[in-house]
Amino acid sequence: MIDDSNEKAVSADTGPGKGLLVRIAAEAVSLSGILNIPAQSHGIVILAHGIEAATENSHQNLIALSEALNQLSLATLQVDLFSSDELAFD
Repeated sequence: MIDDSNEKAVSADTGPGKGLLVRIAAEAVSLSGILNIPAQSHGIVILAHGIEAATENSHQNLIALSEALNQLSLATLQVDLFSSDELAFD
């Protein structure tokens, strides 16, 4: 569920590198993500990554994968499985 304070319908092409920052809330947990919606998208792929994916190289790989899927008219949602507080704790 997207945070109600920022809830809006998204149907426009977000364009390359112009993802929307979203917050997904579930019970006491809130995760951040980047939503990319290409023109005439026909599906969505959720790319979830955890603490082991915090390296610069893995982050670049995730961005490249998202861009490749967007070129195939698939929307992508990149989500960190750990909150900022959890990453700081580690």
